Amino acid sequence: TWCKVTLAENLGVEEQQGKGVQVVSYPNPAKDVFQIKYDLQMGGEVMLTVTDISGKVQMTRNLGTHAIGAYNTQIDVTGFTSGVYFYTLSYSGKTQTGKMVLMK
Repeated sequence: TWCKVTLAENLGVEEQQGKGVQVVSYPNPAKDVFQIKYDLQMGGEVMLTVTDISGKVQMTRNLGTHAIGAYNTQIDVTGFTSGVYFYTLSYSGKTQTGKMVLMK
């Protein structure tokens, strides 16, 4: 069972909520692996894109077609350099973007 936990950003959790999706990302800052939990209020194909602060795409991943519900994915950031990155979760014509900080 997945439940939404809302903590202050300085505790390492960033929560984003958009129409049709709720996204919780942690730890933030991350070192090696970054977790993204997302809760879809409508089904559809889900894509994840990670860009650096300059907007250069660092990773794109097709997470597949999902029904309504809660899901979790990991981003392996061991090959990334320290800095600020943005992840974008796209599905059914909607997008939700959040910030993640990588500190090595």
